[in-house]
Amino acid sequence: IDRSGLDITTLELPLEIIPLEENMFLVPSPRCFSRCFIQNDINDIYTIARSLLKLQLFTGGVERTFYAGEMSQRVFTLLEQMKNQCGYSNFKDPQFDDIFIIDRTVDLVTPLASQFYYGGLLDDLFDYEYGYFKLPFGIEIQDQPDTTEVLFSDLNDDNFKVLRGMSVADTSQHFTDQLALIQKVLSDL
Repeated sequence: IDRSGLDITTLELPLEIIPLEENMFLVPSPRCFSRCFIQNDINDIYTIARSLLKLQLFTGGVERTFYAGEMSQRVFTLLEQMKNQCGYSNFKDPQFDDIFIIDRTVDLVTPLASQFYYGGLLDDLFDYEYGYFKLPFGIEIQDQPDTTEVLFSDLNDDNFKVLRGMSVADTSQHFTDQLALIQKVLSDL
């Protein structure tokens, strides 16, 4: 860099919020539980509060915030202090009414619970890796009977994008609606 002769400006871009999908993000804080409770380190709490602040700057300030647990209360307090420093006029109209902050001291069971949405059930019940889905025993594709794996749908597939986060009951209604739409198109043709 020194020898290039180019004028280089260094900027910091901390990825406190890593977008995974349209409405899903990750705040990277590995070993957060251990650092907060064993080492008494609050850096992760600050990171989480700052991430929630950035999220609200993008999506608008939230009307009400609920928290459960000592660490969640600390996150809430830091978040309110940061909002106050930013100035409430910097927040757009909220896209969300409420935000819930729940820490693991209050809820240790949820991460161990089964996933009750469509994509989660597929993930739990069937073995798919890197987008490839191994067909369960006894199921075959009629066009290609020798196929044992298929490429699983990704977020470019509109149906998978919609179904992935739905509960199983909602997927049933979605399929019923789609079949009715297909029947209408066929009858119109």
